[in-house]
Amino acid sequence: MNFPKSSSDIPWWSGNARLPNLSGKLLGAHVAYAGLMVFCVGAIAAFELHIFNPAQPMYQQGLIVLPNLARLGFGIGEGGEVIDTYPYFVIAALHLISSAFLGAGGLFHALKGPDVIEDKFYGYGWDDANKITTILGIHLIFLGVGALLLVSKAMFFGGIYDSTISQVRLVTDPTLNPTTIFSYLVGLKGKFWLASVDNLEDIIGGHIYVGIMCIAGGIWHILTQPWLVVKPLFVWSAEAYLSYSIGALSLMAFIATLFVSVNAIACPPEFFGPTLSFGFHPFPALYSGDGTILTSRIWLANANLWLGVVFLGGHLFHALRAVGDRPPVVQLVYSSVENLSDTNRSLLFAGATSLLFWSSFDTLLPTLPQYIADVGGSNQQVGIVMGSLTFGLLLFKPSMGALSDQRGRKLVLGIATSVVAIAPLAYRFVDSIPLLILIRAFHGIAIAAFGTSYAALVADLSPVEKRGQLISSLSMARPIALFIGPALGGFLMSEFGYTTLFFSAGALGLLGLLCVAQIREQRKVSQPKTSAFAFSEFWQLLISPRFRVPFLVFLLGNLVFSSSSIFVGLFIRETQVNLNVGWFFATAAIANLAMRLIFGRVLDLYGRGLFISCGLVLSGLSLAVLSYAQSTLAFLFAALLEGAAAATWPPMLNTLVADRCSSEERGRAYSAALSGLDLGVVLAGYVMGSVAESLGYRGVYSLCAGIAFLTLIFFITLINKDLSSSLRFAIGRQPDFYALETAKKLKIPKN
Repeated sequence: MNFPKSSSDIPWWSGNARLPNLSGKLLGAHVAYAGLMVFCVGAIAAFELHIFNPAQPMYQQGLIVLPNLARLGFGIGEGGEVIDTYPYFVIAALHLISSAFLGAGGLFHALKGPDVIEDKFYGYGWDDANKITTILGIHLIFLGVGALLLVSKAMFFGGIYDSTISQVRLVTDPTLNPTTIFSYLVGLKGKFWLASVDNLEDIIGGHIYVGIMCIAGGIWHILTQPWLVVKPLFVWSAEAYLSYSIGALSLMAFIATLFVSVNAIACPPEFFGPTLSFGFHPFPALYSGDGTILTSRIWLANANLWLGVVFLGGHLFHALRAVGDRPPVVQLVYSSVENLSDTNRSLLFAGATSLLFWSSFDTLLPTLPQYIADVGGSNQQVGIVMGSLTFGLLLFKPSMGALSDQRGRKLVLGIATSVVAIAPLAYRFVDSIPLLILIRAFHGIAIAAFGTSYAALVADLSPVEKRGQLISSLSMARPIALFIGPALGGFLMSEFGYTTLFFSAGALGLLGLLCVAQIREQRKVSQPKTSAFAFSEFWQLLISPRFRVPFLVFLLGNLVFSSSSIFVGLFIRETQVNLNVGWFFATAAIANLAMRLIFGRVLDLYGRGLFISCGLVLSGLSLAVLSYAQSTLAFLFAALLEGAAAATWPPMLNTLVADRCSSEERGRAYSAALSGLDLGVVLAGYVMGSVAESLGYRGVYSLCAGIAFLTLIFFITLINKDLSSSLRFAIGRQPDFYALETAKKLKIPKN
């Protein structure tokens, strides 16, 4: 983004937007703002001290600063009674005096100081990543010192108020066990995430960790330069830094809302009032009891809630401005194909085809079982009909892979979208269970055709140096469709009935077919071969050194992923956690998309192996967290890990398969390797269902976590020609031995 060198041509009401390249004036504005904030705190404290009535509960007097000072133990005696207001007067006076100095400094820099700071130490440029991270480091040190000041107050200088015993005390034995401290972070304790903390020892111990990590991180950022892997992940501009800062403020506001609302240790009821509940009146709001008393807790919580919403909107606004005129997803796709003018059109229409195809399929995921039951199917028959999809999928996958090599990807994509358009209409006009089984198997042909041809098409059109980024970007349609499709299907069924539902699903497939017509293939197809030869070559490819390990990873990886998806709803219900399972899948989908957007630029820089390894680790951690989950936030944290895993290892393993085969055999190679995904889905239902009967859902997730880490071991030890090269490939330090052209183009070090 280009900013003017002078502020003279920008109106005054634009605020600091006039000053990004005028570092001296911007410093003056920041110092003045600091003075204004300090003045407001001092003035509010003085005003509250003036109106304070010791005979009335503090939370009933509309106070916000004094309750925060009281919880730190200033002037508080037994039972939370205010016995001395002098500390409040001193704090108010110090803030007012400090604001005068800060205000004077702001005026000096704004009126008398240089427009641009030229000094080498204090000067900076927005695109100077090293200088910006140094400034970040300085701020982190200040934050760390602030956290340790609270620790010092609690441990050595008077202590802080403990609502469990209604008196001020020293915290002499803070919790230093990292397992205890970080269990709050991952949601393994209580049901309110960080706000589940229920004793001062854990609060002060947490601040010790925060202080040390902030100071250590600050020193790190001051002494080091940003790594090459990190630089492409960020936009280095003033607008971007503003968006990052406002985003952090939004997160802080939401966390503050949570603490103020439900935590009686950090925010004692003696000073803030009773804890709150969430509701709509008619807008989202936090309230207590009958709402007749507007306590300090109520309006502090609601103020933080809506400030968080406003800051989040500001973050998104400035983030969009920082990335340019196009939204981030479009920006990513266009930047990925900017050097592929001949294939740009085909890639975009391929992505649209994928979104429409999967949206059509996913609208029926929650609704088709209900339709089968409504036409007279038993629970067992519902399972048989839904499972019959795999017959068409597994039987036709080898022939569809061969057909895409022999007759072209476009033809097979056309078959896939045609089937996905026809099958929903057939469901509507059939009420016989045997016929529904046949139609469902026919529907499976669409998945067999689409999976191989779409992956091969994107790989064909992608240059090796951007193949990972493009495959990851253009496979985002699947999580998007999984997020939208079931909700759309449920809405259409409940509001308009089955006829509208099935015709809408068919229409989405038809639109996908129209998009396929716009794709232009650029590869020559080979001569047709017999079906018997296709099946024979399928098995030869499957057991070859190039594809047997990817097949195994796809199989085991999707086995545990599918098991997580199948049983998580039942597991949440069993644990009696107050969480709609839809939020679990929505969280995973959002994490999936976010990871692809964040890391898309670096997927091709450090080799396929590193990201596959990291993805498998994330998958194992997700399942491990699930096996211990007992709260809403633990389930949502597991969903975040699951989404992050799904964004890394599947697309990169997909890319690995593309690297290991030529365009002439890519369809058959994908049909062999990706059959592991399909087999994993089948085994998840049958095998893990039996495990659930014997060991319960926690047993299922514990076993799946073990399988995930076992898959990681298989990958890092067997993926390349020998153990040593496999280990080095898995951490991004050696090229893929079986790749046809990746190693030389990606310039991965050989030793």
